[in-house]
Amino acid sequence: MIDDLGDSIEIVQDWPPRINEIEQTFGPLPDGVIFAWEDKIYSPSTGTLANWIVEHEKTHLRQQEAAGGVNEWWDRYLIDPDWRLSQELEAHQVEYREFCKFYRDRNMQARYLNEIAGRLASPMYGQLISRGDAMRQIRRG
Repeated sequence: MIDDLGDSIEIVQDWPPRINEIEQTFGPLPDGVIFAWEDKIYSPSTGTLANWIVEHEKTHLRQQEAAGGVNEWWDRYLIDPDWRLSQELEAHQVEYREFCKFYRDRNMQARYLNEIAGRLASPMYGQLISRGDAMRQIRRG
């Protein structure tokens, strides 16, 4: 069971397994895209990640364990848009909470909320939610 993922997480500056399936589902991936896979975070463009991004990905690692494993999680993630949204919403909520721990300025928090809501509402995840709904739901978490 994944209790404390702190030191056991490796950040790999490469593409994850099954990248071809992921690209077939979502099309060309934007710069800076990051993937959680078992006990690793794959970040093709950089090996350095902000704490709140690591917490987002750790949420996915916990979700993968709860789903019965990484392949089971990805199988469902790639074909079930509603479930994908539930997984991403939880991870974005964690990310936002972590960001707010580091930055207390409400203007910075509002700008970051707008940024990550835009990401959640983007084609990268299948445009499953509007930016406004994403902002409300991320803030609620």
